[in-house]
Amino acid sequence: NLAAEDDEMWEKSIDCVINALTVADGAGADGVVLHTGSHRGKGMPAVLPRVAAALERILEAAPGEALLALENAAGQGGTIGKDFAELGSIFRAVPTARLAVCLDTCHAFAAGYNLATPEGMQALPAEIDAEAGLDRLAVMHANDSKMELGSTRDRHENIGDGFIGAEGFRNILATPELQRLPMLL
Repeated sequence: NLAAEDDEMWEKSIDCVINALTVADGAGADGVVLHTGSHRGKGMPAVLPRVAAALERILEAAPGEALLALENAAGQGGTIGKDFAELGSIFRAVPTARLAVCLDTCHAFAAGYNLATPEGMQALPAEIDAEAGLDRLAVMHANDSKMELGSTRDRHENIGDGFIGAEGFRNILATPELQRLPMLL
């Protein structure tokens, strides 16, 4: 948890990400996907300085070209990245091309982004672009959701078997801004 108040946990989290990013770069991988952590109800402004400091240390200690893709979150338990404005605030605090976005479809749906409709899929890229930049969108975790829209509960389901549904994934795959992305199941 890059927002952890406990210094020992914070240091261990930083070391873990440095190691993952170093190994990824050495292996020639494009990058590493990271769940940034939780603000534990304090709100993003309260933890942003600590998260930014952690990311700066990580990127300084793990030089190379591998990206660090911050994954959006469902919002459960104060997880950082429930909306793209939170991720955008991180990118503005740590202005480096090595930070990217990983779009998790289940998390986005649980956070209230209606990926199941064409209208929702039209609005999503526009918000990502306004808050974080579409150029930072690097990868997608393609997961359906066991939980309803806006539930803030991170419960993945097989594609087509959840609340996003097969039609929702047709909408996702038809969205031009997402078609270039590698997708992880």
